[in-house]
Amino acid sequence: MSSSSIYPPALLGLLRRAWRASRLYVEDEAVPSFPPAAQVQTLLDVAYHASLLHEEKRQLTFGVTLCPSSEFESQAAQARWRGATPLRLARPVPYTDRQLLRLAPSTDPNAAIVAVEPAGDANTDGALRIWGLLDIGSSWWEHARRESVRDVRTPPDYLTVTSARPGQLTLSRASRVLVRLENGRLAPSPVDVFLKGPVARAFQPAQADLYRKIYPPAVRGHRPSYESAVNQHNCAVKYLNCVRRLLTYVHDRGHGGIFAFIPESAREDARLNPLMSPKYPVLGYEAWTALAASLDAQRQWLDLGDALSDQHDHAFSAARGRVMEFASLRRVVAEHDFTLTDRLRLIAALSGVDGAVVLTDRFSLMGFGVELRADAGAAAGAMYVRRAPHADVTPQQVATFDRVPAETWGTRHRAAFRFCHAWPKAVVFVLSQDGALKAVRRVGREVVYWDLDPFEWFAA
Repeated sequence: MSSSSIYPPALLGLLRRAWRASRLYVEDEAVPSFPPAAQVQTLLDVAYHASLLHEEKRQLTFGVTLCPSSEFESQAAQARWRGATPLRLARPVPYTDRQLLRLAPSTDPNAAIVAVEPAGDANTDGALRIWGLLDIGSSWWEHARRESVRDVRTPPDYLTVTSARPGQLTLSRASRVLVRLENGRLAPSPVDVFLKGPVARAFQPAQADLYRKIYPPAVRGHRPSYESAVNQHNCAVKYLNCVRRLLTYVHDRGHGGIFAFIPESAREDARLNPLMSPKYPVLGYEAWTALAASLDAQRQWLDLGDALSDQHDHAFSAARGRVMEFASLRRVVAEHDFTLTDRLRLIAALSGVDGAVVLTDRFSLMGFGVELRADAGAAAGAMYVRRAPHADVTPQQVATFDRVPAETWGTRHRAAFRFCHAWPKAVVFVLSQDGALKAVRRVGREVVYWDLDPFEWFAA
């Protein structure tokens, strides 16, 4: 297959425009010069073909950055390489798909990426060579996965291409995604169902309860209105990150799975019994307590920090005990976060048992290895499903979406479709072994699904 058939002629122009518009923080930020077109074409051609290769039946995942080794010889370039540490090869090797096949298994693309540069001084043909690896650390990966609140280093500010599955390329600079390709075609814009639309609305009652728990009227007091809005936002972000982390942990395990969320108020609803047959019912295991405890300790920590910042110099000695309390509260936040992570990881691991993991929207585990059932009416109603092209859809819009036979997919997907038709307030996430992810919910009278990508959550 020729490179012209892999990449549309407009790709370089599109990428160049995205590059120029990719200021990271401020409008007057200087954007680095776009690399020569021949070098970019070589970077993409080799990465694309490498993404289709396998090493001992393992799919390659890798990152490659177009970063000349000479950049590390000047302190003036420090702002662009953002603390990355080079691992230099004594003898550079040609940048080819076979060399990537050899190197990729020895690197973790979340912490180390392959570094390439022009192969010669003239470099009129765009030839590149691999001169080493860049150790970019794990802080950005942990931050992007919502696992760390410590200071982070963004990835190096050079044109970088990463691949997580066959035929898939993501082009970026620093922390900004510029263009995504799927099998030689431009990938559609990401769909974030957690921000708006029917899926987002399913989780909003739990977010509101979480805010009221952490900030009851007595705590809100006479705080300004803007602070209330900020606190509500923080609670919502922390909550939704728990859902995202559950899904990414399952994605990491590579075996796929089903997560079904139902409202806490429906937990004891007898009408659910015919729809769920758990191999392993569960009592009393949840992540809500750790989530609330972390947010509550964080609120106390921030409030105390504000109070200490208002202390006058002469009163510092009197506030010494409060300073110690401030440090102690920070440790308490970390301890609750560790507990929360442990619980989410265990819940995610349960997806390895054949069947669904069923939770309430308060992260209370009801059972795993659950067979999702539906009566004949629900099964008939879910014979066809609608694919949503964007997050925020209405029952009126659904009729205009693509209508797809449920038989297109396997057992997991069909079970999710039937369950959502039978229980309209449920939200189900289905992860395939190949990494594909779908969110499913009934909208109006029809079952709708959204194609998601866990890697989209690491882009901002």
